[in-house]
Amino acid sequence: MKNYFDYLFDLPQTVSQRLPRNNFNALMNNSEKSVYQWIGLVFKIVTILFLLQMLQSSIFGGFKYLSSGSNGFNESHVEKITNEGLDTESDDSYYTITIKNPDFNGEDWDDDDRKEAGQEASLARSTYSSFNIDMGDLDYRELQAKEELTINVGKDGGDDPGFLGVIANLLSLLLFAYAAFPISQVVTEAGESVEKVQGNMLSFLFRDLVLIVIRAAGYVLALTLLFAAFAGVISFVFGERIFMPDQFVELSNTIDLSISVDSWSIDGLVQLFYKFAAVLGVVIITYIALPVWEYFYGLALTLIKWLKGPYFPHKSL
Repeated sequence: MKNYFDYLFDLPQTVSQRLPRNNFNALMNNSEKSVYQWIGLVFKIVTILFLLQMLQSSIFGGFKYLSSGSNGFNESHVEKITNEGLDTESDDSYYTITIKNPDFNGEDWDDDDRKEAGQEASLARSTYSSFNIDMGDLDYRELQAKEELTINVGKDGGDDPGFLGVIANLLSLLLFAYAAFPISQVVTEAGESVEKVQGNMLSFLFRDLVLIVIRAAGYVLALTLLFAAFAGVISFVFGERIFMPDQFVELSNTIDLSISVDSWSIDGLVQLFYKFAAVLGVVIITYIALPVWEYFYGLALTLIKWLKGPYFPHKSL
């Protein structure tokens, strides 16, 4: 009877050993040893995703900037010359943009479509000082049936870059596309550092991983500021508004990452100096933060060891 019970209890192990290509148990048994490699792999995956997004934002976003202008609206120039060739000739030309109609009453639109159209209209109103709907011969009811609206944004509405602006923004496009590689390399090296870690999990989580993340974050921020400063040099030389990829725009909501610099002026030189000085400041703060965290980690470790066996030095009476 005992043999039958032993056979029954050993049945899962017996079947598992005979299953073809069953390496899952060995994989789980060795997972604790390979956790550092898995975390390092996550860093590398993040690197690839960041690199692809940065290149896409720099290249496609840059060409969209050149074609649509710095505000993202594709503008059309309408030439309107009054009394051409006469002494009373006047240039009443203007720019127009096309946006979705937030009041469109078509059945194929839902609330999300109308919300998106309303946000685009609000952005256009805040972007242009002149904002007038070109209604033509339509009344308001007929206007509601139009899915798109033509907006007259005035004579000064155009922001498409001129010749120097095209040159400056092509340089910035190449600069930010180049920046994607050294910035992503920092994350790759952080993943390689994680894979080389040896020690227990607590030491890894509260010491090694934190130090790796601090170093990588400091290097990424320093490189970001450095390339923003290089873009500032382009702005200083050409005196044009410069394209900035989405990743830099998002970061500019947290820190001052403006790349517009006063062209050929003392103020512009001072602005460039502060931009390059900020890079040095980030590097210094990073190298200060690393030993400070290691010190506090050692202090906490000493305190934990003391709590396991508290000892108060005293003199015997």
